[in-house]
Amino acid sequence: MRKGHKGRRQRGFTLLEMMTALLVLTVVLGVVFSQITAIQKRYRSEEGKLDVVQETREFMEQFARDLHQAGYPNAHNYTNGVYDNTSQNIAVGIVQFSSSLVWFEGDIDGDGNVESVQYSVATGAGGGCPCTITRAVIAKVGGTAPKAQNVAGNANTALRWVMNSTPFTALDQNGGSVGAVDITQTDPSTGNPKTYNIRSIQVTVNVK
Repeated sequence: MRKGHKGRRQRGFTLLEMMTALLVLTVVLGVVFSQITAIQKRYRSEEGKLDVVQETREFMEQFARDLHQAGYPNAHNYTNGVYDNTSQNIAVGIVQFSSSLVWFEGDIDGDGNVESVQYSVATGAGGGCPCTITRAVIAKVGGTAPKAQNVAGNANTALRWVMNSTPFTALDQNGGSVGAVDITQTDPSTGNPKTYNIRSIQVTVNVK
């Protein structure tokens, strides 16, 4: 004689248990997604900083390359030795300098033609920073004085998010600071343009 086994009744989840589990899962997913969002924001921030550092490095290298060619070729490269600052074949060097502008002439690309090059600071809204440093280059126009060259109309962005509006410093041969000067101003002690007193230019940029 076999004994029969009474089947056990299967018990499912109650609605309250399902809702509790769903609530816990929602909280866990919320924490996970918030961490993912924070990581993505941090990644974008770090990526942006790397871009700014790279852009700054490229700007400094470009500025140094350009400035090394300032004043070349000059009148001494020609047999007659005649100095004519309106000649498209002769670079006068520094045309104008201030703490927010560097303007000079030189054969910056080595093609035998003189260019007029201008670096200037464009302030932001309300005249403050963040500022932008622009670079403008044109072929020097013969018969036109250095300061009359229409170079500013050809400006392009060279460096963004600059937090100081006066990044340029000019030094004389003794390491002293040279103020704002241009090629039309004459040094009474030498009879030369005051721009001739500039021996080096320093650039200090604080980027955001």
